[in-house]
Amino acid sequence: MLPLNPAKFVPIHDVPAMLPVRPNGKRVHISAVYRWASKGVRGVRLQTVRIAGALYTTREAVEDFINAAATPPEAPSVPDRLAEHRQAMASARLALELGLVDTNRKMVAQSVQPRRREGSP
Repeated sequence: MLPLNPAKFVPIHDVPAMLPVRPNGKRVHISAVYRWASKGVRGVRLQTVRIAGALYTTREAVEDFINAAATPPEAPSVPDRLAEHRQAMASARLALELGLVDTNRKMVAQSVQPRRREGSP
């Protein structure tokens, strides 16, 4: 939440002047700043406040936005099902090769067989 101290407000069109010049010698375009405020970058939006139809932000909000957008996102904790399946298949093949599994069991023999696509011989 932005502070209600009007002395800290900076018009959004002044934000490119606050940022360093890019390696090609150009400043960040004003449309990029508006995009940061509306859509955001990597799920982080630039905090702004609309006063009398004009958008304002603060230096602190710009710093917070840059720091938050620069940090890499945390890896999702979603399990990798394909890796788990490959590990199970490799374990089943190894157990079959070492003779640790009864080969008369139909289910084990079928699970070790590679999957065939429909329509292939």
